[in-house]
Parts: sequence; structure tokens; C-alpha cells
Amino acid sequence: MVGVEDRNEDVAEEAPGPSSVPDAAAPVPAPSAEDGGVIFVLEKASLEAAKVGKVLYHRQKTTSGGLKIKDANSYLDRLAAVEDSKEKIAKLAKLINKTNVQEMRWIIMIILKELKLGISEKTVFSVFHPDAEDLFNVTCDLKLVCERLCDRTQRYKRQDIKVGKAVRPQLASRVGSVEEAWKKLRGKEVVVECKFDGDRIQVHKNGNDIHFFSRTFIDHSEYKEVIGDTLCQNILLEKCILDGEMLVWDRLTNRFAEFGSNQEIAKAAKDGLDTGQQLCCTLT
Repeated sequence: MVGVEDRNEDVAEEAPGPSSVPDAAAPVPAPSAEDGGVIFVLEKASLEAAKVGKVLYHRQKTTSGGLKIKDANSYLDRLAAVEDSKEKIAKLAKLINKTNVQEMRWIIMIILKELKLGISEKTVFSVFHPDAEDLFNVTCDLKLVCERLCDRTQRYKRQDIKVGKAVRPQLASRVGSVEEAWKKLRGKEVVVECKFDGDRIQVHKNGNDIHFFSRTFIDHSEYKEVIGDTLCQNILLEKCILDGEMLVWDRLTNRFAEFGSNQEIAKAAKDGLDTGQQLCCTLT
């Protein structure tokens, strides 16, 4: 969280003593869901969110700010879109002014990705609609799922995969040994390939239109500007979906660069800088 981590010392000094605030691990009531959203009440707030709650306890109002789920989503989208740390702090301050302590603890848990509900995504989908998981798997669009499947009594005909719409990728299962993995294959013929240490990428090509989706369904347009034309020229199929890894090749050392530099190199290439490194991808 930009801005909060940079001020840890100030936070520690200004936080009131434990006797003057409610239990940091007390149940956190859900924010307003008047727009039809569903939120589960947590048994305990995360440790970091609880710390923030202590600091904000005497600074924020106790009554609800009337913030709806769609409003919170809008604020978080704007916060994520800003790169400057001072601007991030200013936007976060506006959000704090529109919430009370309990609501802000929920939002902090969302920002820190610590909103642990203790139930699986599969369970949430099954409660919402019997066809929800199937539709999400081929569209990766939660808004679309909610709009099309708002009536549980109406079954939805399974939708085909579409080029240009992210598809949930197949993920490997973790096992303890080679022997255990071989046992799970039950004697089937297999192909073994090298696992490159890059970012999982899903390439959707439709003519000269190309998209790069991450495993979390984000469309990385920065890759399109750098490597899109090259792929369009070398992928002979007019329309296809390919799965693979996006990596960085270091021309100076003649080897793949360390994990995590893809977007940095893409930005440098877009700006016309020669770093001696370039994007590359392995596709299947």
C-alpha cells in the first residue's frame, strides 16, 4: 500500500494504547450492499488491517459513510490507476474520509489482498448460480456472469471460448515427488517440456488484432506495442489462442533475464531505450 508503509514510524507513535480501542481482532461488519452485492462477515480482521484500524479509531467518524460496493470499487480502480505516490495518498485520504473505521478495515484488507473468507471460489459460484463457474471459466468476466445469471432458476447454455476473451488457464497441481506425479498420470503417454521462469501469458490472435492476457485475466497492452507485430507476422493461423510464458532475453549474457522484469523492459522498449534486453515468449 503506497504511502502507508512509508510512514510506519509515524503510525506507531500515533496509535492509541490497546486499552483505548476495541479488540483489533473483533468481527468486522460488512459494508453496505444495497446495490445487490454479497459480502461475508469475517471472523477476524487481518493483522495489518487491525493495526490501521487502531490508528484510524480516533480520527474517523463512527457512523457509516454510506459507501456502496460499486463506489468502493470505483475508488479502488482510481487508486490503482495512479502511479505517483503523493497522488495515491491523496486519493486514499478521500476514501478514508468517506468511511468509518470498520469499513476502512475491510478496504485495507482488499488492498493488501488479505480478504480471506475461508471458502473457495467454487463454493461462491455454486451458491450464486449452478452455471456461474462454467461461464466464468470461458469468459473470465465476473460482471458478465452476474448480469447474465442473475436469476438462479434460469439455466444458461454453455458458451464457447471466444478469441479476444480471456479463458481461465489450466494450472498444474503440486505433488511431493516424481513417483507421485507419474502415478496420477495412470500410465498415459505424456510430453515433458522445460518450465521457463516467466509470466504466464495467453495470446489471442484474430487477424492483426492481438491481446496478451495474464493468468489473472489482465490484458497487457504494453506487450502488444513491443512484440505484437512480430507475433502477428510469424503466427500463420488467422485466429487462435496460444498459451505460454512471457520472458526477457538478455542479448549481452545470451540467457534469460531474472523473473519479474517483463513490464520494465516493455516500457523501456516503448520509450525507445536500448537496454540490451528484449521481450520474448514461448507458446504452445
